[in-house]
Amino acid sequence: MIYPISPGLFCVPAAIQAITGEDLLSVIVPALNRAQENETLLGTVAGVRSSTYIEALQLMGYVVSRYKDRVDQPLRAQLKTWAKRFPSRPLLVATREHAMALYEGRVFDTFTPHGAPVTEHPFARDVVVSVLSVRKRG
Repeated sequence: MIYPISPGLFCVPAAIQAITGEDLLSVIVPALNRAQENETLLGTVAGVRSSTYIEALQLMGYVVSRYKDRVDQPLRAQLKTWAKRFPSRPLLVATREHAMALYEGRVFDTFTPHGAPVTEHPFARDVVVSVLSVRKRG
């Protein structure tokens, strides 16, 4: 399941909100700021590294599984390739420039908050560098 994305977000908070459905101001932003060791918990979150959003998701009570390279399914593949691999599992994916949620062949992000077919997305041919499966602990 994918949750609505609030307008005006940077890509990482938007992707986390799409995957988790958690409240932006009371849960997501404070967790990201805590993971980045920022001075304030409610400051603007931008330029987030994958290790930071993994830590933030864990602080929010989620179990995060990172997909690794395999001979039959290399990690570094185009976004449209990843859309075919696990169509029924919501994934948090990142290219070198952008993070987004991927589910049932559709991309949910700051460009397409209501989802768009992966083949029509501006990042469809970009190479994915990180793929995470996120589920609530417990």
